[in-house]
Amino acid sequence: MKKTFLNYLIGLLCLLMSSSASALNVVYVLPDYEEHQFWYWVADVVRAVGKQQQIELESYHVSNNRFTLAEKITEVAERTRKPDYVVFRPFQGSSQLVFETLERAQIPFITLERVFEGKEAELLQRPQQAFQFWLDEIEYDQKNAGAKLAEKLHKEFSKEHAGKVAQLTGLGGVYDRVSSGREDGLRSYLRQTKKIVLNQVFPMQFSQAVLSQRFSRVLSRYPDTDIFWCASAQMALEVNLQSGKSTSGKKWYIGAFDWLPEAVEQIKAGKITALVGGHFLMGAQALINIIEKDRQQTSLIKDYQFELIDAANVAQFSPFIKQHKWQQADYSKFILSTNNQNPPVLSVQNLIELGN
Repeated sequence: MKKTFLNYLIGLLCLLMSSSASALNVVYVLPDYEEHQFWYWVADVVRAVGKQQQIELESYHVSNNRFTLAEKITEVAERTRKPDYVVFRPFQGSSQLVFETLERAQIPFITLERVFEGKEAELLQRPQQAFQFWLDEIEYDQKNAGAKLAEKLHKEFSKEHAGKVAQLTGLGGVYDRVSSGREDGLRSYLRQTKKIVLNQVFPMQFSQAVLSQRFSRVLSRYPDTDIFWCASAQMALEVNLQSGKSTSGKKWYIGAFDWLPEAVEQIKAGKITALVGGHFLMGAQALINIIEKDRQQTSLIKDYQFELIDAANVAQFSPFIKQHKWQQADYSKFILSTNNQNPPVLSVQNLIELGN
């Protein structure tokens, strides 16, 4: 009897060890913006998917620069027990070094957002070209979103100022492909219409604090601005704050990237016109792609698009964002598998609709 029980315990231990060893281990390395909760949302959704799919996850937030990212990736690559996959948001100027580190360690990796341009982009090429272990890139269409935001702001302006030419001032990000892609979309839309004059696009580092310091100079240069096109929601919040201090009584049409809850609330209050976002799902999309690859499935969905919130749909989106309902969503519906051959696109709209 004792021998039988001992054999049972040994068998159970082996089973548990086997189960633990076979679980996918995925490391995420994400930026840590002190004034920016976007990357915390990315990690939060990833945790929800990982928990549901029984993935062993490690998430690290590093300082928002290329040096701390390179240090963390090197640390992960030098482990005795290497992860099955690494997912990270690269930085311009260090991507080649980071890619080479993971390639030497033979660790498959997926990147979030395409930030590199010029010579660096030429050297890195595309996934599985110059680097065999670079499996995929989750790149939302920044250009399309920049144009979509500009179009929405212009339409709302035109409803109240039919026939009038609008003056638009852009408040941009930094000098990387994300910022330039968004601004390219803005300029693409402006080329399609003669009803908007572009004053200037000011680089503002995606920062509310930077904009707060410089806004008076921007407004003194372009006091007749009608539309403020912003590369981040923090800046839209600052523009809205400045509008409350203005004595001109002029209405500004304000739009931005990202879905900060405070900014979404300002849409409900009629003070911010529109926000494009939903790309905080990028980390979850990377994990879904990893799960599919592990199951020897290959999804054809590569068209990652931003979604737009305005006065017409804010009541639908606001509770989902405010209550973090992505934590309870069923992500199996979005994973390609033997029993799910035509999964819908992972989007906030679909998460809301399929959650009902």
